Amino acid sequence: MGDRVAVMRKGELQQVASPQELYDHPVNLFVAGFIGSPAMNMLNATLDRDGDDLVAVLGEQRVVLGGETLRERPGLREYEGGEVILGIRPEDLEDPKFAEAEDGAPCMSGQVTLREALGSEIVVHFRTDARAAMTEDVRELAADAGEEHALEERASGADAKLVARFNPRSAVKSGDLIEVAVDTRGLHFFDPETSRGIYDETTAMEAR
Repeated sequence: MGDRVAVMRKGELQQVASPQELYDHPVNLFVAGFIGSPAMNMLNATLDRDGDDLVAVLGEQRVVLGGETLRERPGLREYEGGEVILGIRPEDLEDPKFAEAEDGAPCMSGQVTLREALGSEIVVHFRTDARAAMTEDVRELAADAGEEHALEERASGADAKLVARFNPRSAVKSGDLIEVAVDTRGLHFFDPETSRGIYDETTAMEAR
């Protein structure tokens, strides 16, 4: 097996990198959604200032971005007060009882719609009041995966349906109202107009 991967889209090269680099630093939303299973959750978010903190506002929910997140992606400060597309991988969402983060870590709330026990993990589908991102990239990724119907269902409602990977000992079940711990170190951010990943200030300014 090769140690570098080339991601193509309609005959155009998007990114060439190691599998880990593609996973950690996708150049754009298409690459981010292409890598990983279950696929990355994509949400519309607004970045607000709260004292010294930058906060991702998702519907009625607010996720405070930690210092490590901002150090890794200083370009986010250029979007303060504006909109971004927030990408959350299922493995960065966890039952708070089993999350490694300290007490008081950012959480989202929602209602469980499906629980899939897979032995080594539980895949939890839950609904929140955030808005699912519906860009050309998202629609193309859904079409490639044969999930157009599911995408249209998500787009038809005011709520977003997210997928999380929980510890297999989690006791959550369908219908439960739950809190979901968010590891902000693994969050991804994309410019809503260009779909480019937001990392340093130069990238942010070029995208805008």
